[in-house]
Amino acid sequence: RSGVVTQDGGMHVLITGANGFIGRALSRRLCRQAQLGGAPLTRLSLLDLTLDDPPVAPFVHPVAGDLADAPWLRHTLAELPVDLIFHLASIPGGLAEQQYELARRVNLDATLVLLEAGKSQVEAGGRAPVFVFASTIAVFGAMIGPVDDDTPPRPLLTYGAQKLVGEILVADFSRRGWIDGRSLRIPGVLARPPARTGQLSAFMSDMVREMAAGRAFTCPMSPAATTWASSLPCVLENLLHAATLPAASLDA
Repeated sequence: RSGVVTQDGGMHVLITGANGFIGRALSRRLCRQAQLGGAPLTRLSLLDLTLDDPPVAPFVHPVAGDLADAPWLRHTLAELPVDLIFHLASIPGGLAEQQYELARRVNLDATLVLLEAGKSQVEAGGRAPVFVFASTIAVFGAMIGPVDDDTPPRPLLTYGAQKLVGEILVADFSRRGWIDGRSLRIPGVLARPPARTGQLSAFMSDMVREMAAGRAFTCPMSPAATTWASSLPCVLENLLHAATLPAASLDA
């Protein structure tokens, strides 16, 4: 059995941050598939501040709103049971350093509202939703040498610290049976379109894009510096794989 369980044979999938680089690609992928883990999609709810050109299908429901507005988010989540949540929305590194209050409301408060929606669903007699949490390699801080399961997290930015708190909450809510949580520590995703997202790693996409166009680019890192990155298709595969893993396999 996959990690996905459904309420009535169909599946309600919710994506936060659905208008972002990863969210847009994930929503289009799910719209094309119209199923996940062998269960048909009956509703795909897309949440973000704005939704530009969302995919069109009878089961797609764009919902524009501010995740930092906790009452609005609670009201939105109370409307229908959810089988699977992809929580992608966040205030990233550079912006989180500049706007702590906003980062706290989105990275911490909204995450807790989403988790507590799973708790409420279980307490009302429903199933625990699968909760795929997009964390970040920023939880490690300065990564020196190999990183494995025993590498301790030492975040050096507010963003990394808040995501680590999110991971702990996901694990705790899973322990209590209120969600079926899976946290993925995602690296920089290449190559993003040019946009002011507040990500400190945005220069990596700029570098790829500018050099591919034959233009000169001044890299803000030293020649000896290293970083971690992934392609968008690889990140999508990891998100979908996490969503459909049998729950029992995560205890190994």
